[in-house]
Amino acid sequence: MAKRFFAENIIALIILLIAGFALYAVGMAIPYFTDDFQYVFVRPGEQIFRFFWERNPHHLFYRPTLTAVLLAIQAVYGLNTIPVHVVNVLFHVFCSWLVFVVMRRLALSRLAASFGAGYMLIAQVNGLAVLNNDTLSQIFGTLFGYVAIWLLYRALTTSSESRLHSYKLYVLSWSSFLFSLCSKETSVCFLPLCGLTVLIAQF
Repeated sequence: MAKRFFAENIIALIILLIAGFALYAVGMAIPYFTDDFQYVFVRPGEQIFRFFWERNPHHLFYRPTLTAVLLAIQAVYGLNTIPVHVVNVLFHVFCSWLVFVVMRRLALSRLAASFGAGYMLIAQVNGLAVLNNDTLSQIFGTLFGYVAIWLLYRALTTSSESRLHSYKLYVLSWSSFLFSLCSKETSVCFLPLCGLTVLIAQF
């Protein structure tokens, strides 16, 4: 059973990767424009992790994971935005895949899980985040916020005989939430969702 689900998840990931890159290929070369330049710096390779402890002087909000990824890409590729969009699409695909995996783990049908993942992948509301150059914060915030909720749910529903495993899931859950929060400040909304998850897990 476990091998069948593993193979199913890998096949779903491959399909989503192909579909995701085919869908968003048209926007892979969109250049930096307007407020994207708030994340463009001189000598980016020297300050990749700088904004974890310093505020970006060009931006009001604390988003160090976004800044670090963009500076790392600029250090290697300059202002070529194709690598930025590759990262965007890749993590958006992972977010869609998470929908599939969670739905299957919750015993929903393969068809329902496929529709859920497919909708997440192609929903027009996600287009701006995937096709823009400074919106990886939205993708990271969403993905790791939902990972935090899922890991918390699993930790709460793990059998009492597996306390060590449950503890590891708690640690991973809150680590994921912290990464989500460092990606975008609006990820604080996952705190009440985690509280709701605790209530749901009691039933």
